[in-house]
Amino acid sequence: MVLFPTTTAHPAIRRPSALMSSVRHRPSDLRSSNLQPPRRTCARACIAILLLAAACHTPPPGLQIGDDHVPITGLDVAAATAMLQGQARIVGTAVAKERDTPWTGINLSTGHDAQPGTVVMLFPRTRYFDEYLALREEYGARAQISAEAFALRREVRVGDEGAFEVADLGPGEFYLEAVVAYVQETAEDVQTGVQYTTIQGSNPHYSWQHVEETPIYTTVYGSYLASRLVQGFVTIGPEDDVVHVKLRN
Repeated sequence: MVLFPTTTAHPAIRRPSALMSSVRHRPSDLRSSNLQPPRRTCARACIAILLLAAACHTPPPGLQIGDDHVPITGLDVAAATAMLQGQARIVGTAVAKERDTPWTGINLSTGHDAQPGTVVMLFPRTRYFDEYLALREEYGARAQISAEAFALRREVRVGDEGAFEVADLGPGEFYLEAVVAYVQETAEDVQTGVQYTTIQGSNPHYSWQHVEETPIYTTVYGSYLASRLVQGFVTIGPEDDVVHVKLRN
């Protein structure tokens, strides 16, 4: 068994560094020299759609400093600090799926609870932080958060079965995330040999023989250390005492 680390699907928040359409033709149509096969038409349509999507894409606002991208929206320290003071609690679980959830929202892959001791980080959701998340979605690890904004967070550790709790919070919207590590099991069919079979035959005029080769496969089992970034948003109302959340990928 060999264990080796893998990267997460999305970069976690790091401590800040210093600063188609298709066309159908009748078979008779395809004989005309003036028409091209539908395959080319479909390919051109796909290329046109991709080019149009790229042209319509607008990168999120932000300031580029070297290779890093940082938000340009001002950080509302007073509002963020007020959200971190109160009597409300967030109770949740952190579960990583072996595959990311598709756009359908249905994820049937195996889930793994966060191991005890896994760190869950909570940030007040301000305009500054929303801009940072948009930059991270666009630029990945090159998006940076300021040291002041990174300090406005809560950290708790996961207990049994991926459960955690963040206490003493005020009303507002929050973002939570954790990097969940787990052991990924694998199974692969590996060719370990070849079986040779001789086939012979004859008739009154001639005889023949040939050798057939059939590969032999053996299933090899293994595992490696994988990790996923799980996240979630929570809103605490003025009258809420406890709000539940499930962090997932």
